Amino acid sequence: MNKIIIAIFLVISLVCVFGELNGVNGVQPKVCKMRADDCNKMHQAYVYSSNNGQWKDMPKDAQELFLSVFKNNC
Repeated sequence: MNKIIIAIFLVISLVCVFGELNGVNGVQPKVCKMRADDCNKMHQAYVYSSNNGQWKDMPKDAQELFLSVFKNNC
């Protein structure tokens, strides 16, 4: 499960780095927002790991980072 979460973070990073932002007239906003399907994948990963108990095994810092990215970008 941790590999899935790391892969999702990698996708988020690449989206931000390569500029797939929702800009208007070539002006890019200062906040990177993820696409809806990426947000859905993050939500599914959270639900899956919560249901099978793996969420509790993650370090608290990783849990906070995951929730922060989801909250701020979805």
